[in-house]
Amino acid sequence: MTKENEEINVEEVTKRLDVIIYLLLEQKRQAGVSKKQIINELSTLGLKDWEIARILGKTRSYVSSELTQIKKPNKKQGGDKSE
Repeated sequence: MTKENEEINVEEVTKRLDVIIYLLLEQKRQAGVSKKQIINELSTLGLKDWEIARILGKTRSYVSSELTQIKKPNKKQGGDKSE
């Protein structure tokens, strides 16, 4: 097998794994889990923002924005209260 064929096979495997992950995540969405929670979970598992975006079919900036909101302390829940 040539290096070019190996690269194509890796790309094909990655695409198929992305589809499997997406289908599993859609089951969670149907069970009422929000997209933001899914993004947070995937990030916690070690995926990069661009990987999450690819899996969910969203832009990298969308995922980055969601992750920023997730990581911000929520003042309603007793976050940083600078007075």
